Amino acid sequence: MLQSQGTLDQPLPTGTTRTTNHVRMAIAGILVAVVVTALLLGPYRKFVINEWRERALSGLPILFVPDCPSTSPDFKCGDTYTITFRKAGDGTWCQQVRHNDGEPAETCGVAPDATDSSRVWRHFTLGNIQLDYSWRGRPLHRGVGYVGWLMTPEDYAARQSRKLAVR
Repeated sequence: MLQSQGTLDQPLPTGTTRTTNHVRMAIAGILVAVVVTALLLGPYRKFVINEWRERALSGLPILFVPDCPSTSPDFKCGDTYTITFRKAGDGTWCQQVRHNDGEPAETCGVAPDATDSSRVWRHFTLGNIQLDYSWRGRPLHRGVGYVGWLMTPEDYAARQSRKLAVR
């Protein structure tokens, strides 16, 4: 006959409970989930979080660099546009655009988090031209196509210091 290992009405050994193993397993499962999420979110963060949107809403500058050779008559190769958003005192957003090293032009009443055709596309305007962008950082000029890249000022400075020489 099999010997019973205990029933609900028999006391357990001192310092143990029936749920101890369940709690340990739950903690181990949560720990594994956190570690796996951290490992995967690092390299794939850009697929989940739109860094350009986050920079815009934080007031950090975003650089728009047109493609070379130019793919649009509206932009010249070698130009840069620094775009910064800030919240005005009345709660509205203002967009400041600096073309090359010129004086910045400011437009208030913009919505940096507004979407048009889908929730992943945001937009900003340069003069009277609206450029749509997604997490990829590739601005789209409707009717023309992709016209350049979004960069951080730090990335742009690093690229400028390593220019390619053409012989």
